[in-house]
Amino acid sequence: MARVITVTARLVLGCLALGVAAFLPAHLPGGPIPAAFADATFTVTSAGDESDVTPGDGLCAIAPDGPCTLRVAIQEANASPGTDAIHFNLPPAGGYVISPASALPAIVDSLVIDATTQPGFSGQPLIELDGRNAGQASGLSVNTSRGSTSAIRGLAIHDFAVFGLAGGGEGNTVIQGNVITSNGGPDQSGKPRGGIYLGDGVTIGGTSPGAANVIAHNRGHGVVHGYFSGGTISGNSIYGNAGQGIFFESRCFAVGPCGTYPDHVPAITSVERVGDNIVVRGLNNPNPGRFSPWNAALEFFANRTIDPSGYGEGEIFLGAREMYDIAFEETFPAPAVGCIVTATGLTAMLADTSSFSRGVMIGRAPGVITVNSAADPAAVELCGGPCAAGGHGCTLREAMDLANATPGTDTIAFDIKGPHTISVRSPFPTVSDPVVIDGTTQPGFSGKPLIELDGSLADRVTGLDLRAGHSVVRGLVINRFFVGIAVGSGDNTIQGNFIGTDPSGTIARGNEYMGVSAAFFGLWGSPVFNNNLIGGATPLDRNLISGNGWGVRAWRGSGVRLLGNFIGTDYSGTKSLANTAAGVWADGVTIGGPGPGEGNLISGNAGAGIAVEGGTNIVGNKIGTTANGKRPLGNGGAGIIDSSGYGGVDARDNIIAYNGTWGINALGGGGNLLRNSIHSNGAEGLVMYSDPDYPTSSVVQSASRSRGELTISGSARSVPEADLEIEVFANEACDPSGFGEGQLPLVSVGATTDSSGDASFNITVDAPAGRFEYVTVTVTTLLGPQGYTSSFSNCLALSR
Repeated sequence: MARVITVTARLVLGCLALGVAAFLPAHLPGGPIPAAFADATFTVTSAGDESDVTPGDGLCAIAPDGPCTLRVAIQEANASPGTDAIHFNLPPAGGYVISPASALPAIVDSLVIDATTQPGFSGQPLIELDGRNAGQASGLSVNTSRGSTSAIRGLAIHDFAVFGLAGGGEGNTVIQGNVITSNGGPDQSGKPRGGIYLGDGVTIGGTSPGAANVIAHNRGHGVVHGYFSGGTISGNSIYGNAGQGIFFESRCFAVGPCGTYPDHVPAITSVERVGDNIVVRGLNNPNPGRFSPWNAALEFFANRTIDPSGYGEGEIFLGAREMYDIAFEETFPAPAVGCIVTATGLTAMLADTSSFSRGVMIGRAPGVITVNSAADPAAVELCGGPCAAGGHGCTLREAMDLANATPGTDTIAFDIKGPHTISVRSPFPTVSDPVVIDGTTQPGFSGKPLIELDGSLADRVTGLDLRAGHSVVRGLVINRFFVGIAVGSGDNTIQGNFIGTDPSGTIARGNEYMGVSAAFFGLWGSPVFNNNLIGGATPLDRNLISGNGWGVRAWRGSGVRLLGNFIGTDYSGTKSLANTAAGVWADGVTIGGPGPGEGNLISGNAGAGIAVEGGTNIVGNKIGTTANGKRPLGNGGAGIIDSSGYGGVDARDNIIAYNGTWGINALGGGGNLLRNSIHSNGAEGLVMYSDPDYPTSSVVQSASRSRGELTISGSARSVPEADLEIEVFANEACDPSGFGEGQLPLVSVGATTDSSGDASFNITVDAPAGRFEYVTVTVTTLLGPQGYTSSFSNCLALSR
């Protein structure tokens, strides 16, 4: 159930209310400010930029009997108590450009700047503020005190380096009827820039005639919502900005894509054309909860393009509706222009507008989209035809836009004639709806990927950014980006890709920071991704992840698995194509598995093979060898290093050999380290920093070979009355430290310590074939799922 509402601007936003009518803007309709509203009116008569000779004298003139510039008018208004107005009367009637040579004075007192008063105004701004000579400045800045009221109307503001308009302070500000374009741009500090900065108590636009602003083609974001500020954004035309339409500065540390406010972004699930109307269906608030405010009203927009962030913009205002239920079904006249619908939400208690929703295309069902062009043009309109509107065929960028705009799972297939390299010049659209991107569909595919995504012409961007769960990336070469693939959602599959190499898999073309990042964090560090699969058990599922900075970073995701990949080697698994840091940087994930083909080859990396932060299962991998597990292809650092300080590594059935330093160095202590083959490393095979509460160690006192059997006896120490698992290893050589490695696991037996924490063992096992002349032992204290494995015991030669 919904009611059509009209949103107008207002000056006072202080009340908290239960219904929309009490908090939606209701003051200052479009048109000139009533004369009674102003305590003093200063009329700009010159397009110059001179300052006031005597600020505060009440005369708006650069000199006695001189003209009044905008700079002088603001100076005088700031010095004049009460609510003042600035009007315009530059003769003759018509348009004028004001080019400030430096930042204009900030507005610090109640003031209405009304450029609709310029003679000849008929709806489009006649007064332009051109910021190309103003340096690092915003066009107009508001920094008023609590209780102040300001308004800015009817200006064209463009080409300022920071913002076109910066609304801040503690007062209330209304911004209406302006055209804000080409503002913002690169900033080394990383601070967001763009069209308008929205502080507390700012209203941008409205739905009464003349209230809407055009906020378009800015070099940064359209509107930047300041830290924890509340403000209303209504009825505007926001489109074509380089960043997001509405960007939340305070949301870059929390759940969801940086800059969005997902707590109350509405979700459009379908847009159906019915006769001359469209029917929009969705959810008012798809994320109900304690930190998720209710939207009392939604606004709907039509668009010709979809924003690359996946969270849209709003080019053509369709209408506003009050909301009473979690689900909605709203009908609007079909737009004459635009085929993609977005929405924003407005909360009742906070008078706070959300980011734009994801855009949804009118009347399209998910299906197969075939890419037949290796071009990478700038975004084009999607409304002119199915992924070919630019006349260059269907490109990957357009296919991703189309998939994002269609709820449900699309498949992007490939049929590119000629060269198969897509030279990317700007970030691809963020994947905001489930999609299968399948490079194996390219004709001629026979096992090695043919479709190459080359990021060398882009500016340190991510190759593919998966923010929608249940997506698949298969059969691509992804190289020379900042990050090859970033995973910020759950239930995704990444298989059969070459990430950081050329299409042959023999030449490094690394991604600068890392190949795959599955390390997206939510509020207070909580994980927001689960059940992601990187690789698989068959050669066709295997990813080659080599030549990058870090190979894979995977943190804190339940059910996240790395299976069957080659990380740090070439396609054959016999030569190094080093990731320059660690092969894998992991916390709380599974690396490898017990089944055939599930183990990874993690070799040839410049740093450690695996750097873990605890809570990680490492099973069945080859770490430091070639693919056959027999020849050296060591990592430059340790095979596995745990620097977490809290342990919890579970490493079983791995081959860990030929690495530059330790086999395993567990700085965090506890972990179950069983049935691993650890040998020929540059330092000790196993270094465990035991928990002082669970001291675990062993000594081999005798070892002999007789009649095809080995007999090993010794002692172990742990906590009193603890269950132990004692594991015996055979070795061809003894580590120079005297505390050996464990080349061949032979047998493990159980034991229990006495009341003093001591246990003895005497173990007989069949002698292995080969030149094994030394034995070592480890002891694991079994305490539920968390074990505490010791370092290797002393290395003892077999007697006969």
